[in-house]
Amino acid sequence: KVKLPYNMNLISLIATMRLLDEQALIDDRVAFIRRERQRVFDCLARMEGIRPYPSAANFILFETDRKIHPIFQGLIDHGVLIRDVSHYPMLNRCMRVTIGAKAENDTFLGALDVVMRADS
Repeated sequence: KVKLPYNMNLISLIATMRLLDEQALIDDRVAFIRRERQRVFDCLARMEGIRPYPSAANFILFETDRKIHPIFQGLIDHGVLIRDVSHYPMLNRCMRVTIGAKAENDTFLGALDVVMRADS
């Protein structure tokens, strides 16, 4: 069988259709993501060895001046899973973090700080 990578089941489609009627909820969530994205971006920009790229999405692509695998594995060891995109063309030192709840973002930033300090 062939399955699209981001396909949705019927329940997800119904929930999405209902959610589209909740514009205030959508607006609140978008505003939250924008605020958190900027906060996470600013924190990343202050970390030595990290270069975040501006984003209009719900994630931030960032580059490091170090090897990806030890950082990626270090984050996993701290219970944080982000996307390793270093195998994509021209992104050989990049990873991508999705903006989540404030506590999740804080956990990521704290773990990345610990991992980067240990790897220096």
